[in-house]
Amino acid sequence: MAVISWKIIAYLLSVAAVSILCNSYTIAVIGSSYCHYFLYIYTYYYRDIKTKGEYKAFQHAAFLYKSIAVCHIAYIYAGPILVGRVEVDHMSLLMIMCGYVVSISATQVLGIDGTYFGIELGFLQADYKFVKSFPYNIFPHPMILGQVFALLGVYKVPWVREAWPWFCPIHIVLYLLHMTQEIYDVWNGAPWYKNASKKSA
Repeated sequence: MAVISWKIIAYLLSVAAVSILCNSYTIAVIGSSYCHYFLYIYTYYYRDIKTKGEYKAFQHAAFLYKSIAVCHIAYIYAGPILVGRVEVDHMSLLMIMCGYVVSISATQVLGIDGTYFGIELGFLQADYKFVKSFPYNIFPHPMILGQVFALLGVYKVPWVREAWPWFCPIHIVLYLLHMTQEIYDVWNGAPWYKNASKKSA
């Protein structure tokens, strides 16, 4: 049974400790909001996961990092609403809901292994174009683009833009960076479309 690495736990606890000692929530946000992107980009590029146990550990780590990031997003966005400092922005909320519906739908049709690079890492035997149902039949890369649309909904409200002007833009830039990596299959090897063209030649 795969578990979260002690190094990840130690890192997150260290970030939390420094944040508390410095009385700065910003440190916690910076230190734990963007880890999953770097894990995605590193894993996609090097593809050095060889065993099922390592693969499950990667999935658990990615899920943990992403969960923490979502908690930060929810707190920064919804915190002022819950304490009555600001009113609900219905258009912003609609954007967030639509973005997450698309992203979650994409995860459901891909499956967990498909979502976490199962094809690229060799743990899922399937073609790159094996999914043709919603939302993939409407636009490409719906998981990432859905997340980006939701983040734009978060950034729409003034209390996020004014208090955290860099928070959502960094999320969006890192998402789009990883999407570009997937589109062009940038990794430590030949892109899948070049291998496909060799086989068809």
